[in-house]
Amino acid sequence: MADAGQRTSNSDRFKILVATDCHLGYEVKTKRAQDSDSIITFEEILKTAQERDVDFILLAGDMFHDPKPSQRIILESLNLLKKYCAGKRAIPFELLSNPKDIFPNKMVNYEDENMNISIPVFSIHGNHDNPNFESTGTLDLLMASGLVNYFGKWSNLQQIKVTPMIFQKGETLVAIYGVGYLSEQRLSRLFREGQVHFLRPSNIGKCFNILVLHQNRARHSENDYIEENRFPPWFDLIIWGHEHECRISPEVIQCREGSTYDICQPGSSVATSLSEGESVPKHVGLLLIQGENYRMRSIKLKTVRPFFFGNISLSEIMEKGYCDYSPEGIVEYIDDYIKNTAIPAGKKMLSGHEDQPKRPLIRLRIFYTKEYQNLDTSHLSHKYNDLVANPGDMLIFKKEKAPGEKKVKNDHFADLTEDIAECFRHDTDDPQEWTKTVQSGITKFFEQNDYQLQVMSLAGINEAVHRCVVSGDSDAFAQVMEHQIKKSIDYLMTKDGEANAESVLAQLQMYRAERKMKDEEDEELKEVQDMLNNPAQRSVPAAKAVDVSPDDGSSTAPARGHSRGKSTTAKTPRASSRGRGTRGRGRGMATLDSIIVRHPTPIDKDDSGDDITAFKRFAAPSSQRANPNTQTTKSQKKPLYIDSSDSE
Repeated sequence: MADAGQRTSNSDRFKILVATDCHLGYEVKTKRAQDSDSIITFEEILKTAQERDVDFILLAGDMFHDPKPSQRIILESLNLLKKYCAGKRAIPFELLSNPKDIFPNKMVNYEDENMNISIPVFSIHGNHDNPNFESTGTLDLLMASGLVNYFGKWSNLQQIKVTPMIFQKGETLVAIYGVGYLSEQRLSRLFREGQVHFLRPSNIGKCFNILVLHQNRARHSENDYIEENRFPPWFDLIIWGHEHECRISPEVIQCREGSTYDICQPGSSVATSLSEGESVPKHVGLLLIQGENYRMRSIKLKTVRPFFFGNISLSEIMEKGYCDYSPEGIVEYIDDYIKNTAIPAGKKMLSGHEDQPKRPLIRLRIFYTKEYQNLDTSHLSHKYNDLVANPGDMLIFKKEKAPGEKKVKNDHFADLTEDIAECFRHDTDDPQEWTKTVQSGITKFFEQNDYQLQVMSLAGINEAVHRCVVSGDSDAFAQVMEHQIKKSIDYLMTKDGEANAESVLAQLQMYRAERKMKDEEDEELKEVQDMLNNPAQRSVPAAKAVDVSPDDGSSTAPARGHSRGKSTTAKTPRASSRGRGTRGRGRGMATLDSIIVRHPTPIDKDDSGDDITAFKRFAAPSSQRANPNTQTTKSQKKPLYIDSSDSE
């Protein structure tokens, strides 16, 4: 790509700060000494945007760590956004799109006559701040406050039509498409069925096309990730949220139709797990766009807590004679490694920024081959309590399999128990990655062995695992069991037969066989998700009747914890909007063509498609359009107004 940062006119060049996965409020639920890490770095991001005089900030999801963060976290985020993003600075670009088609509150904040915005913030939701169980989330509140423009939110999950935000600055046009988090299984299915539509403008000049999304990029199991090459070839750049490893330099991806686009993965601004990917230095991006050319400049964050990640193979260090074979010798070596390698490495990561936390995060994976090497090292936690931010979990022991070692199975009950337990063993520190791999393991276990579920379904079990581990929904198993017991009873009531155990068992086996033959796994998963997402369907007395509810009598209402989350079908509430006659800005109309993403049908880059829609901005006298507190540039392009009857 040509360098958009050299020999260019600022009147034509977009300057955008790109970041993702700020996870505000992460520290509230961790036992580590990370008091305000996310808030400190979020302020650095906003301050960087202000100092670099960017046009706007673009966030790719997970601004918050929880769908319902604490009031303190919401207050601190509002104060920071107001401090750095509010003001009377001129807005040097225009929005050609109709905000009613993009934002749930029907308007963009810097056009609100009651607001003074100097740096607009545009954000999609991620899996953590997804309004999971209710249609209103924290980003909706920030949008109502006038400090964030929330886009990429869906109410129809059977078909997705993505309307872009089309911005113009001088002669440069940028179209930004937002896809807020959806479960990978659902989004993959929509892609396969051709139910994802990206609308393209057809009556304006060529746009620089950006897609912002928040999904798994790394493959964990089948259909739990989104393939890099799945998107239309006319995209120029994809900003990929959710993955925490910083890969800020754009990577060229060969798409299915033969052409290429670039993917930029900014990574998180705070370490929320002690994984190797989180230890990579963290950056935000300064995206410069002029015409069809762009450049992504990497800006290293200076307030991120130091994080050292290391691996120790006990068999290797013993072979080299670095320690003896005794437990005492192993502990002595680990102690020495922490003191003379890990902590000094953490000190070298200090940037000198006055707000950067000083105590480092340390994670050492100790690989052992003999059981006696799996040692109790709790005394090391006490020893380094004042020197390390996470003394309680800086060490983790992992069993290292010998080359060629294979598991021998037999028919004893002990081996059945071990087989099931093996489903829950996965080498990761990320609970969300863990639960997806466990789900795959459970499914494979029942498929590869001759064990049949009679009442519970695999879809129900896996969804309960997901909700329990990721969402903290401790009632999920009880609710799923109650739901599927009721379904089984309803089925049995429609059948004639003797009321004995043998007859009931036969009917249940027949019921399961019928559903399996009809391939109703997706339908059953949707039923379970809808039940768990709807508080009215979650039966508290019924859960207690099967004696699996919490001992403390806690409610079975949906968990409000952090979650990858399953999307609901609840309709997004639409706030009433001010008349565009008072705030319209005389933008050109952009007619849209719908591009339906199908596979393997090729998409011609120059084909405008069949479905036509229009962007419409209502005409109004300039005296009624101007915000007295916000200066804007006027488009030299004569607006084209299309009657609503001309668009589908």
